[in-house]
Amino acid sequence: MAFRAVLLILGLSAIASGSPKKYTHYYWRDYTGEVPCDAVVGGHDELNRTTYIGQGVALNNDYYTFSPLTIIEGDAVQRAPLWGYGMPVVQTRILCVTSPYPDKWIATNSQNLVADTVNEQLVLGGIEGSKHDDNVRYELNIGRAKVGNKLLTGKIITLDTYNSVLYVVDGWQAQEVKEFEVLVANN
Repeated sequence: MAFRAVLLILGLSAIASGSPKKYTHYYWRDYTGEVPCDAVVGGHDELNRTTYIGQGVALNNDYYTFSPLTIIEGDAVQRAPLWGYGMPVVQTRILCVTSPYPDKWIATNSQNLVADTVNEQLVLGGIEGSKHDDNVRYELNIGRAKVGNKLLTGKIITLDTYNSVLYVVDGWQAQEVKEFEVLVANN
């Protein structure tokens, strides 16, 4: 019994610490309405105001998302894409960086994301799934794309080697984008 407990503790430690290639200079902090000086820039809005990479929890019936999203400083409500809608989120966090290295974005598309990033480490942005079906669970990466005159941040879902999609929120609607950039660790 003690042996099993030790194995469990070692296993959880390995999961928590990640692989040796794990990026260490990105971290999430609670977003209070003010953008910290080490926040990661995601893009800009239609007024050319700087936007930042956020993360928040949204629910829609049986589905949840802990998703990357666009933060505009001063906006009271942030929205995450979930099943075609821009759902209001709770527990918003903002992505920050401790490294002097500039952020690295790789241009790609829905069919080539896996091939274009084979030697890169994508920055994990969250998870999404069903509250009642453990088989419906996706890891989400951080992406951005130009929608109109805005550069918006959102979630990338990769279903298989040739099928990845970026979802961003524009107003109350989630937009599906096939040509986008993905954030990768720049160690």
